[in-house]
Amino acid sequence: MALELGSPGGIAALKSGVLVEDGSGLIVAANQTFCRMWRLTVEAPELVAQLAAKVGRPSEAMLADPQRTLARLRALADERVPVFEESLRRSDGTVVEVDYIPLRHGDVYAGCYWVYRLSTEAASADEEMRTHNRDLEQRVLERTRELARTNFDLEASLRRLGQTQEQLIHAGKMAAVGTLVAGLSHELNNPLGIIVGYAQGLLRRAPHDAPGRESLAAIERQALRCAHLVRSLLDFSRSSRSQPEDTAVPPLVERVLELAAGQARQRKIELRWAPRHPLPVLVSRPQDIESVLMNLVSNAIDATPAGGSVTLSAAPMARGGRAGVEISVIDTGTGIPSHVLPRIFDPFFTTKPIGQGTGIGLPLSRQAIEAHGGAIDVRTAEGIGTTMRVWLPLEPPSTAATPEPAISELGPAGRHRMTAAGGG
Repeated sequence: MALELGSPGGIAALKSGVLVEDGSGLIVAANQTFCRMWRLTVEAPELVAQLAAKVGRPSEAMLADPQRTLARLRALADERVPVFEESLRRSDGTVVEVDYIPLRHGDVYAGCYWVYRLSTEAASADEEMRTHNRDLEQRVLERTRELARTNFDLEASLRRLGQTQEQLIHAGKMAAVGTLVAGLSHELNNPLGIIVGYAQGLLRRAPHDAPGRESLAAIERQALRCAHLVRSLLDFSRSSRSQPEDTAVPPLVERVLELAAGQARQRKIELRWAPRHPLPVLVSRPQDIESVLMNLVSNAIDATPAGGSVTLSAAPMARGGRAGVEISVIDTGTGIPSHVLPRIFDPFFTTKPIGQGTGIGLPLSRQAIEAHGGAIDVRTAEGIGTTMRVWLPLEPPSTAATPEPAISELGPAGRHRMTAAGGG
């Protein structure tokens, strides 16, 4: 909280002694009237960043009843409720009235104002003038607090806007890369087809004991493998949504593991597939489910240190009387911190550095699963790992085409509660 002490509207212009402390008890501002009132030998700016309980309380030598007075001041600070016109007595007999005004941002305690005024016990005191001055000072303090809060909110909004703009720019780049990948996949299919055709032709004509036959067979195998990878990448990058169809879970998961294998090798992560047979056939949009699993596996690899593992498992699972399949992505990573967990499905929220994450993968994944009538939830424990569970019914609520989810639909009104357990 920044206060302009030298400005006419700041606390330096007040006739009362003012001390401002933040939520951790450190002094953020004080005026010279406060120092004079309690006969401090320092200037007001020298109090900033010191503990209010240590240097911002009157010394015992200044108080007529130090034990009771200091105990009362500590009680005011601990209770954090507004108190006005609490009377203190100095050792010279002067009565000092203190107002204690706590500050809050929502339900969070954010600090307080201490306002001290010299009083008089003479019957001729001009009470009306004193009350007027106090009201005026209170208005100045309230206005200062409102301005500080507005500045804080504005800075936070500008910071969030800048982050969102950078994430949107990165999302646009990734969309362009997806288009490029689709084009390259088509172009690569042609030379790969020629390589496979020539290799197979030579193999058909070569005797079984011909020199180089094993090399030709290796060329054929590797070219077919490249063609399969290109085909999988092309299917994954298509922008059009697939129609609901019978979907076998094992081949779908195996395609995801094949696409993620390079990322896992680079990070030295072991990928595992542990299905529980037999798995029923789903009616789903396989491209959507594949995209969801690819996003979850990629996140799991990023969150897992070298030497760890990411395991996919699947099992028949009924929910609410409906038959279905549950697919789990289990990592041995760092887990999700408790303060981050409630926000992981918020659009554009990411803990990854700019350029490495857009914050839209999980929101879109959840929307795709819920469009199938399913659910996605998370169980996590910090330092142990995270399990993302995707449940899908065998039959979706409707086989009618569902509109492509829009980013604008992922705002606060579109969010749903998730289930969290374990370390979260």
